[in-house]
Amino acid sequence: MSVGTHPTARRTGRGEKALRVYTWLILAWLTLPIATMIAFSFNDRVGKRNDTWNGFTVKRTGKHDLPAGG
Repeated sequence: MSVGTHPTARRTGRGEKALRVYTWLILAWLTLPIATMIAFSFNDRVGKRNDTWNGFTVKRTGKHDLPAGG
């Protein structure tokens, strides 16, 4: 064993930093659809489609937002 190094010393190299960045990018990529779905649930939709952002609203939250027969 060389002098000045501890056997349990943590090495932080380029590979470990790249792995951390890659992990956070994957987590962000997996969270993006969930965040989009939450954002569009507060969309003031016009008609039956909810594919464009028309403004923020909470008027459709609750039991009266169910379709007929359901």
